[in-house]
Amino acid sequence: MNPDSIVALQPPRHAWLIQPPEDRSFNDKDPLQVKLAQLTRHGAEEYAFRLLSEGKFVGVVTTRNIAESVLLSAVLKMIRDEHVDIDKVAEYIHKQQKPGVTPPSKIDHPNEFMHPLASIVFDEIKKHSPPAVDAQAVHKVAEMQQQISKYQRKLQDAGIQLTPTKHRQDDDDDDDDDDQLPSSNKRRRKQPGTSSAGDHKVLPTPEQVLDVRSKVFSDNLPKSHTNLQVESWIKSFRIKGLQAHVDNVSEMLVAYNKSAKKKPNFQEVAIQYGLPMGLAAKMNTKNLTSVIGVASFLAA
Repeated sequence: MNPDSIVALQPPRHAWLIQPPEDRSFNDKDPLQVKLAQLTRHGAEEYAFRLLSEGKFVGVVTTRNIAESVLLSAVLKMIRDEHVDIDKVAEYIHKQQKPGVTPPSKIDHPNEFMHPLASIVFDEIKKHSPPAVDAQAVHKVAEMQQQISKYQRKLQDAGIQLTPTKHRQDDDDDDDDDDQLPSSNKRRRKQPGTSSAGDHKVLPTPEQVLDVRSKVFSDNLPKSHTNLQVESWIKSFRIKGLQAHVDNVSEMLVAYNKSAKKKPNFQEVAIQYGLPMGLAAKMNTKNLTSVIGVASFLAA
């Protein structure tokens, strides 16, 4: 067999087994002469080899690491256990996407035939993948936090109040009116962190949400980056209207990210609101926008 007729690049001349180290039965052999059974986990007892005795097709897909191998094996096992016909699914997707158009031949054009189905699987995986960590942005935020802490200490040493209490004129008038009424008729004042049935939060614009003016989170933080922990964390506030606000903000930011010319860095925004850098780096887009939604609600 001529190696040049198989691939454009010259294959290695010798095969060396990496795992398991105790099996060296084909070390220093021509790679094209190595038997497939020697490369499989269970050798000739590999389950897929049983199809050969029935005259059925057996394919080999090469992977570059254990994670790829485990993922493909797990997906294929689920498909086989549920008796899903991949060809019928791929053909059905073609008919849905292009009604009236004959799907490509699965024999003459197998890649084109499976491409829509493969795209759906990939998009689902991509949707749950965490965003790439922007090291430069994280470093910039860290420097900003150091500067803020430095100036806060200087102001405290000088005896300057960092967050003076704001008194609205209408609140003062309300207090005066309340003092003139019997105690039973005095209006109940809303305490910070609570919400009454008549409260309505006006949905801010994406620019307002992404323009961080102050750090909101300090000690009350999600326990981890997972969807379940973030959802439990949001429920722990027990503030009426918070969940609806978070859902609206999250949906708004995702749409804004798709249409904006300059893509917002949700990691950087969440960190500026007070989320730790290590936690922000592990979160996916859904959880980052949810955290930003909580912060915009509390900061309003």
